[in-house]
Amino acid sequence: MEYTLLPPEPETSPEPQRDTTESFLRSVDQKIEQHLSPYSPHTVVGYKNDLHTFFSYVHKDLREVDEYDIFDYLKRLEEDGYRPSTINRKLYSLTKIFDLYLSLKLVSYNPVKKASSTAKLNKTEDRKIHISIIYEDVKKVIENARPKTAIIVKTLANTGLRVSEMIGMRKDHIKPYDSTYMQVKIIGKGKKERYIYLSYELYGQIKEHFDSESIYLFASRSGNQLSRINLYTQVKRAFKKHTGKDCSPHQLRHFFSTYKIGKEKQDVKSVSQYLGHSRISITLDMYTHTTLDADESHIF
Repeated sequence: MEYTLLPPEPETSPEPQRDTTESFLRSVDQKIEQHLSPYSPHTVVGYKNDLHTFFSYVHKDLREVDEYDIFDYLKRLEEDGYRPSTINRKLYSLTKIFDLYLSLKLVSYNPVKKASSTAKLNKTEDRKIHISIIYEDVKKVIENARPKTAIIVKTLANTGLRVSEMIGMRKDHIKPYDSTYMQVKIIGKGKKERYIYLSYELYGQIKEHFDSESIYLFASRSGNQLSRINLYTQVKRAFKKHTGKDCSPHQLRHFFSTYKIGKEKQDVKSVSQYLGHSRISITLDMYTHTTLDADESHIF
C-alpha cells in the first residue's frame, strides 16, 4: 500500500515466530494509512526513506530495537558523513515512526525517546545560509529565460514560497487585497495557513501563460499541478545558461529572505512569518510582532 511503513523482514526470523499473517499485515497497513492520512505524500515518502536508512544500518526486527541501537545508528551516520541537519531529520522521523508503532502495539516503548532521556541526541547545526546568486542574477534570468520559466522564477523570488506551496496555489484561494495586490491563502507545512501577495501585474502574467480550467493557478496543459522535478530542472538550467551559476528553486526562497532582511532591513520576525517558518528562536522573539504588508513583499 502507498503508506506502508513496515520495516523489511529480517533475513532470519527470530524466535518465537511473530504473527506475520496476511490479515495481520493488512490490518497494520490500514491503521498506518489512517494515521498518516493528514500528512502530505512528500512527508510520507520522507518517513519511508528515513526508515529504510535505519534498517539498512540496524539489521534487527523492529520489536528488538533498543536505545543502544539508536546510539549506534547515530554514530554510524556521523562516520558516513551525514550532515547534522540530515541526522536530526532522520532522528525526528524515527521518533514519529516508533510513536506510530507504539500506538499500534507493535513495540512496548519508543527507543528513540528512551535514548534521548539519557543523552543529547540532536546534533548542532550550522544554520548559516550561503547563496551565490544576487539581485542582478535573478533579474537577468527573469529578463532572458523562456516566459514560463521566467514567471516561475519571478514568483518564487517575490514570494519566498516553497515549490510545493507555489504549485499548490488554488484559484479559489486568491482574492483582491487592494488596488495593487492580490492576497493568496497558502497551505504550508503541517496544513498551516498563511497569506502572501501577488501584484496584479504578476498575477496577470501567470494567468496569461498558465491559464486553464484547472483549480490550480500554476497548471500543466493537462490541468494538473506542475511537476516538481521538471520545475527544478527548468530553474537550474535557466540560471546556468544565463548566469553561469547553480541555483535551485529553494535557493530563491533563501534569496527572498536574505534580500528582505539584509538589503531592505525588513523586520526579521515579519519575514519569518511570511515564509511560514514553524519555529522562531528566542532572538527573533525580541523583534516587534509585525507582519509583512503587500507593498513590502515584492522585489521585482
